[in-house]
Amino acid sequence: MGAEWTAGALVDWINSFPLDSRISTLSDLSDGNVLAQVLVDIDPYYFRSTGQGQESSPEGHWVLRFHKLKRIHKDLTRYYTDTLGHRLPSTPPNLTLIAKDGAQDETIKLVRIIVAAAVQSERRETYIRRIQGLSSRSQTELMMVINQMIALDEADEIGSFERSTAAEGDDNEFRMEEEMARLVAEKENIEAEKKSLARQLERLQNEYDESQMALDRLRERMGDDGMQGDGYARADAMLRSQLDQLQGDVQRLEDMIAEREATISKQDSTIAALTRKVSLSLLSITAGAWSNRKCV
Repeated sequence: MGAEWTAGALVDWINSFPLDSRISTLSDLSDGNVLAQVLVDIDPYYFRSTGQGQESSPEGHWVLRFHKLKRIHKDLTRYYTDTLGHRLPSTPPNLTLIAKDGAQDETIKLVRIIVAAAVQSERRETYIRRIQGLSSRSQTELMMVINQMIALDEADEIGSFERSTAAEGDDNEFRMEEEMARLVAEKENIEAEKKSLARQLERLQNEYDESQMALDRLRERMGDDGMQGDGYARADAMLRSQLDQLQGDVQRLEDMIAEREATISKQDSTIAALTRKVSLSLLSITAGAWSNRKCV
């Protein structure tokens, strides 16, 4: 019940901002678009680039949503260091689970970082008043969130080696998934180009068939008339030249399509390999965290 109450309070807090559209649950934040609007409200100058660029779609590929969330977390990390004067006081949320599944617990971790940033920003009085305008339950839950972040900040120096090791694992995971995002986008562009080439190929094949039929009809007429006049000869030569050119164009497009298919197949293999590496990395980090917890 505690996590549900915290989630409800964070939804209320998010909806206190001037948004393009309100959210119903924390899973509505999985594409990063609303979170970017919140950050722009907190510091329009610092987070101006965070809110720019193409919006990710809840229906799009999860790697693209991950890419947006990764940028938000990266900008938040820099904001804590550059503006608030200290490191981010918590371990990173699992952005993969947020992007893929809208995981509530991981989304709570991400949003509470934003809450802490808001109440420490230059506009903190505004955000404190907004919290005071929420329901009593939401106020209580948000104060608990803020107190948790303060406690994490005070304990920041404890276990710094363990955090730096975990951060290296997270950086490796981010790099792999960022590469996946690039490959997915590139693959989609190549697939679109392949579809365009296929349409061109179909058109050329139709033209080739029509020219072949015209040549056959011309030769049939020549046979029926029993003549080999200059007019027929020129028409025959012209149609055969046109057929040769069309056949060459058809072969060129078929080669291009085969090349695109080979590239797509190679990228599918690379994306699958990266996905396996990310999964193994997550298992390794989870196992390490569990082992450390057992040793404490």
